Amino acid sequence: MSVTLTTPNTINDSCPFDDCLITGFIKGLFAKIHGAKSEYNFTIVRHAALIKDDLASLGADHNKDFSFGYLNAMEAALPEAEFRYVAIHKNNKPLLIAYFQLYTLTSKNFNFDQNKGVGKTLVKFFLDLKKARILVSGNAVRNETAAFIYDKTILSEAIATQGFIAAAEKVAADECPLAVVLRDVPVSQFLLDRGYQQPWEDEVMNMSIAPNWTYLQDYINDLTRKYKARANKAIEACKPLRVAQLTESQVAEHAGTINELFNSLTRQQSFVLTEPAANYITVLKKLYKNDFEVFGFFEGDKLVAFYSGFVTSDCYEMYYVGFDYTLNSQYQLYFNMLFSGLERAIVLGKTTLKLGRTSFDAKASLGATAAGLNSYIKMVHLSDFVLRRFINYFSSMEDKHWKQRNPLKNAQPTVAGSEL
Repeated sequence: MSVTLTTPNTINDSCPFDDCLITGFIKGLFAKIHGAKSEYNFTIVRHAALIKDDLASLGADHNKDFSFGYLNAMEAALPEAEFRYVAIHKNNKPLLIAYFQLYTLTSKNFNFDQNKGVGKTLVKFFLDLKKARILVSGNAVRNETAAFIYDKTILSEAIATQGFIAAAEKVAADECPLAVVLRDVPVSQFLLDRGYQQPWEDEVMNMSIAPNWTYLQDYINDLTRKYKARANKAIEACKPLRVAQLTESQVAEHAGTINELFNSLTRQQSFVLTEPAANYITVLKKLYKNDFEVFGFFEGDKLVAFYSGFVTSDCYEMYYVGFDYTLNSQYQLYFNMLFSGLERAIVLGKTTLKLGRTSFDAKASLGATAAGLNSYIKMVHLSDFVLRRFINYFSSMEDKHWKQRNPLKNAQPTVAGSEL
């Protein structure tokens, strides 16, 4: 059994992660899978380049969200993240690959202007704390992307999920983080048995696209009188602006402004896990080509808002957005970005518009509803202050006062989310 990376690094007296779970998992594979002479092992590496051939062998190049090109680009675009890749092999051929991101928390992750009651002692704690690390499975800055891939001809989803959990435990045992967050994973009693919890409501907002909608106006015609009037008023407010889809070169040209507009939103949040590199959107556009769109809202020649979106076979997934807060009310920028994203989903013939896990109330007013995700956490000596803000980052609990709306005339009444 080979391990190419072991870097113990702890701030705790105890580290309740199972260093041997992965070896137990592999022994279980040996018993369950035919071939008594088969040799199983695992490796842990820091860079996707070191498992490039393994990724290709498992067909990752056909999955853009797990391809070598994507992972390699993310390593450069997320400079504050440390990547860990775990590959389990049978006879030197990969059975499963999982990846994780490690983040070191300091006071800069917390907006203390949004938390004026925090004492100086707690501030000093985070200023002095050098190794308060969080381990997150998969991509910490995008929802519903795979954290592991596996050979489906050999492993079932249930067995592969156990292998993924075993990989997480091994990395955590080596790194001793304050918390491990496993995101968007299949429901697993095995996780609960290993001490993982679900202490939050993990939800995203999605919107179904009606088959009779060919243009945005068809959607507007289906709104109730109140919401139709609101939509028309918002769209009218934005008419002085020019809205344009940006080419790859234009995204690069406006990269600095795009980054500043995005950061204007993150500065309003009480906790920010990481700030991607200034060229992050440029990197995504270059990587995904036509499957990643960026739309800009211009006041004259000045970019005052943007939104980005992934185009998949069935969905249009709105991703990072940013806008000038001083102009938001005048031009109704945020609502017009939602309307524009909805229009793209309609025009491209998608069945679903994915809207992420923030600003639930505004998205409910559009006609979106909440959909649950399965995420788990195991914590070690994590203070209540940190835990609340950390959970808010990964959950819909930050939007606990939102209410489900019924803006469409033919929508079924629902009270989902009204108690959050």
